[in-house]
Amino acid sequence: YDSLADMVSFGVAPAMVMYDFALSGLGRIGSLVAFIYIACAALRLARFNVQKVPDKRFFIGVPSPGAAALVASSVWVCLDYNINPMDYSLSFAVLIAVLGLSMVSNVPYRSFKDLDFRDQMPFIGLIVLVLVIAVIYLDPPMAFLTIGTSYLVYATFAYCFVKLRRGNKKDTHSAE
Repeated sequence: YDSLADMVSFGVAPAMVMYDFALSGLGRIGSLVAFIYIACAALRLARFNVQKVPDKRFFIGVPSPGAAALVASSVWVCLDYNINPMDYSLSFAVLIAVLGLSMVSNVPYRSFKDLDFRDQMPFIGLIVLVLVIAVIYLDPPMAFLTIGTSYLVYATFAYCFVKLRRGNKKDTHSAE
């Protein structure tokens, strides 16, 4: 039941909310993009359930709750700033497709399960926590959207950078 609940909460619900909010005007393209998100969420959850994780510090692919939070925060930003979502239907379609495909990617995303702020600089950790809460308090929808987007983009660029660096090292060694 847990997996089914996760599928509905983090797969079907965000896709349907976004479809109703911004994608319905795209017709079949909008429904296709919503389906891609749902299918990728199902595949992500299935892979998570059967995968043996060698390093618990990382998720392989964007976690489905994180993707759902990005969908929710983008809707929240539009509502808070009185943005007409139909004006940005194609942008939302790209966002949903990218989030869906990111869930089934092989990009490692930090899980933060290994962080223990109690042992390492507890006072500085407390100050950082207070600052993060203060920033979120100022503009919650934009803060959550910015944090989520940063998480997605940073991990993707870091993965690509590592892959490119490894590729360049292999090319250098093969040329010698």
